[in-house]
Amino acid sequence: MQKRIESNLLNPYRKTLDLYGIYGNDSIEKRVILGLSLSLLSRMNDINLLIENNSLDSVQVLMRSAFETQTYIIYLFKDLADCKK
Repeated sequence: MQKRIESNLLNPYRKTLDLYGIYGNDSIEKRVILGLSLSLLSRMNDINLLIENNSLDSVQVLMRSAFETQTYIIYLFKDLADCKK
C-alpha cells in the first residue's frame, strides 16, 4: 500500500494562507506566496487522490511541480526576510 502525504506536513502552508488571509495582501511578494501556497496545497491533495486510486504514473510529475513550487516559496520568504534587514 502506498503512503499518503501526511496532513501535518501541509500545516505550514495552511498557516500561511490563514496569516495572509487575516492581514491582507499588501505586497506583490505576499500575493505570490499566497497563490503558490494555494497551488501547492492543491497539488498535494491531487497527489494524495492519485495515490489512493493507485494511479501512480502521474504522481512523479505532480511531485516535481510541487517541489518547484515549494522552492519558489522558500526563495520568496528568504527574499522578504532580507528586505526587512
